[in-house]
Amino acid sequence: MDSFTFDSERIIKSAILSTRGNRSVHYTSNTSKNLFARQCTTVEDATGTIRGAIDWKERTFEIMGEGGKKESVDSLKRKDPSQTFATSTRFWRWASNGEEYKVRYSNSTSTWIVTVLSTGELVSELTSTIERVFKSNTLPTWNISRDVRSETERLFILMVLLYSETKRLDRQD
Repeated sequence: MDSFTFDSERIIKSAILSTRGNRSVHYTSNTSKNLFARQCTTVEDATGTIRGAIDWKERTFEIMGEGGKKESVDSLKRKDPSQTFATSTRFWRWASNGEEYKVRYSNSTSTWIVTVLSTGELVSELTSTIERVFKSNTLPTWNISRDVRSETERLFILMVLLYSETKRLDRQD
């Protein structure tokens, strides 16, 4: 797994640092707001080039570059129709012929877990900020399997996790 740490508790306005070597910036997330709500979260690579965007008002994901496109959140995710009670599990797919991912939140570990639906293989995790009383809070961490080689898929998984965690925190407030 490749491991990254956010430099801020606010994952949608943070540098995402590699935990290897010199802790270089791999991505940066920035969010623009108006007076009442967040507008757009962009994900930039280490060179400052925007690679992806979440439009919160329009409810869309956009990935730039090869394999990139703009899609509505509703076309990218689905719930399991057999789940009649409230659940945080969702199924996400970027390309119609691509992998479908099962994304769920574990309250016991404060972690979002992403697995390939067809195989159950763990491909990514996002551990939320853990608030502490007597020590400083832990910063969020993101792990992604090296088996996810497509930069478009890696970016999509990161954006799904940013979106899911932000929505979870919104529900807590």
